[in-house]
Amino acid sequence: MINGVLVDRKLPAIRGYEHLQKCLWPLDGAVEFQPGVNIIFGPNGVGKSTLLDLIAHWCQCKDGGRQKVTEDSLDGIRSGGAFTIAHDGAPVVFVSANHRPGMKWGLAQFDFDFVAEQVSAIQAEKLSSGNNSMHHMVPFFEIMLGKQTPELLKLDVKTWPLRGLNEKDPDAVEAIKGVTRDQRTAIVPTVLLDEPDRALDVVFQSIFWQRIREWAPAPRAQVIITSHSPFALGIEGAHYHYPNRFYADAAAFAVRQLTPQLPEPTLDYTKLEATPLEAYMYTKKAP
Repeated sequence: MINGVLVDRKLPAIRGYEHLQKCLWPLDGAVEFQPGVNIIFGPNGVGKSTLLDLIAHWCQCKDGGRQKVTEDSLDGIRSGGAFTIAHDGAPVVFVSANHRPGMKWGLAQFDFDFVAEQVSAIQAEKLSSGNNSMHHMVPFFEIMLGKQTPELLKLDVKTWPLRGLNEKDPDAVEAIKGVTRDQRTAIVPTVLLDEPDRALDVVFQSIFWQRIREWAPAPRAQVIITSHSPFALGIEGAHYHYPNRFYADAAAFAVRQLTPQLPEPTLDYTKLEATPLEAYMYTKKAP
């Protein structure tokens, strides 16, 4: 489980994450996470995804979604930087509809540390944006349904590439070891889920967040989700972080303002014995 992160803007930023130093979120200090569902809810440009990316990078799972130490995963990690993380050593999985696991720089170069992931990513490119998003969320659903158990990260400073970093910055290696230090007592994995609803239509957004509502009281994993969808609001048992509290209020207000203007359903769903949502799901198209 990830207990929290500490960001200090006075210290040098990690290369590639300079945006955190300039983002709208006043991130100086600690951001604490709880067991269960944690939701970072805010507008575009506030630093939600940047923070989640940085956590995934530090936990060695950004490149392929699962934890594995590679030359790329160690890039930019150094001691004395602006970011530290409190973590008990349990497995961490990174899921993002915008990220292509196993790829470097889009499709320009394969990363042979993640062959299976890159093949899956290529196949998913043939899908629509919405179906592609759902394809990338499969590991999350498998973990939450108990069909997949993430593996613990193994570190060996005697082998490359960790040996190379240890020669240049042993304190950085010690910081990475903190990700695995308490593995004997670590039980609950963490899933980092970046804007899962980004390309989903309104019906599938509703379905996705309904699943989160059902899992929130007793999830199989700690989940840290970023979102700006109003469906993410008001989930009982979830723990919220609001980089911009005004946006949360504005999103709730916008939905309430829109509701009276919505048209009535065009069909009599009592005769279909199905709600509009169910009818849409059964037919896979608007009735």
